Amino acid sequence: METKIFYTAYEINALREIRRASKDKSNTDLNKLKESLAKRNINVNFEVKNGRIQSISFKKNEFEINSIKGNDRVFTDRIVKSINENKNSLEQAKKEEKKPDYNRFAELKKHREERTELLSRDMYNTKGFSK
Repeated sequence: METKIFYTAYEINALREIRRASKDKSNTDLNKLKESLAKRNINVNFEVKNGRIQSISFKKNEFEINSIKGNDRVFTDRIVKSINENKNSLEQAKKEEKKPDYNRFAELKKHREERTELLSRDMYNTKGFSK
């Protein structure tokens, strides 16, 4: 088993392309990542079991990186993590859009109505008065 520590400039460029594609906010799942990397001649293969990613590999010409080796797994896990973050940020943005705007005047009106209701209720209350 041979561990490769130093990469060539070509391999570093391929890794940067993969990383940039995964950071792109429009890539919210692995299929979209696969399509965007196919435009850059990078093949992506992944295996999903029970909703979890079992293995993922990236290949550009003779350079290949996969999630089997521990050294390469760090990189592939970062890619999967950034894809999940993109999905979460998209869901947060959708929730923000659905969130109603804060209406200060409606809230003030509601509090005034509650206060007048309490005051009018206590006006005719005879509790605590002796005969």
